[in-house]
Amino acid sequence: MKILLPLNGTPHSHKVVPHARALARRWQAEVILMRAIDPLAFAGENFASLTTKRLEHDMLEAAQEYLAQQSAEFAGLPVRKLCVVGPARESIRAQAFQEKCDLIMMAPYAYGALVRWMIGSVAEGVAHMAPCPVLLVRGQERAEPKHLLVPVDGSQLSGSVLDHLGPFVCPETRVTVLHCSGVSQEEERRSEATGAYMQRLRGELERLVEGRDRHRLEMLDSLAPEGILDYLEKSDCDLVAMSTHGAGGFEQLYLGSVTDQIARRASRPVLVFPPASGSAGHV
Repeated sequence: MKILLPLNGTPHSHKVVPHARALARRWQAEVILMRAIDPLAFAGENFASLTTKRLEHDMLEAAQEYLAQQSAEFAGLPVRKLCVVGPARESIRAQAFQEKCDLIMMAPYAYGALVRWMIGSVAEGVAHMAPCPVLLVRGQERAEPKHLLVPVDGSQLSGSVLDHLGPFVCPETRVTVLHCSGVSQEEERRSEATGAYMQRLRGELERLVEGRDRHRLEMLDSLAPEGILDYLEKSDCDLVAMSTHGAGGFEQLYLGSVTDQIARRASRPVLVFPPASGSAGHV
């Protein structure tokens, strides 16, 4: 198995290293330490070609030295160091695809709304574009989660996450499948159509956990993402696993993505399965 670990030289990105090391040891995985540099982002397109080339050379030298230092954190494991030139999001996606990686691990930044609208979050962009799962790490998380939360919206894509959890859990891991309907019991009783719909949905969701050891279903009358975040804070869940629909453009800007909201705001690590990994991932 292969873990791609993009680092940008900051203490924040380094938060992912201890967790990546623990997971790599558990999987006996190869770790690919990656640093993407983009000289044009520093120099600007109007800089002379010679100046840009010199900057690129200096940045590559510094990146190689930095990755050499980080590789010492993975003693006893197969490690490769990879420096690439180009924008981070596109470079990470391309390398994950080329290397047939099983997982990308990153520490997301908590950008404000305006900054995210202007430049976006690299981690969010990677999660939407990646050909494999993306684990967004907050700090010293467990390599083997004890209680995993899987929010579902009733779609086949969100439920398919359960079929891809094997490498990330241990036999003792409890899995809670959570659906936030936004429909109260009073509303179900008042409306025959609403009651019938909820009964049918409940039956479909119960089939997701049927026959799966240590899996259970929870249904809340609150709305996502607030219901998911509230449940997460009140429970002992130590990992959230979700799919993303990969939406982009104006629709995502206006409506937002529940997965994006959880990835930005959750206090626990979030494992994101993009559409590509849900149907043809390596895990």
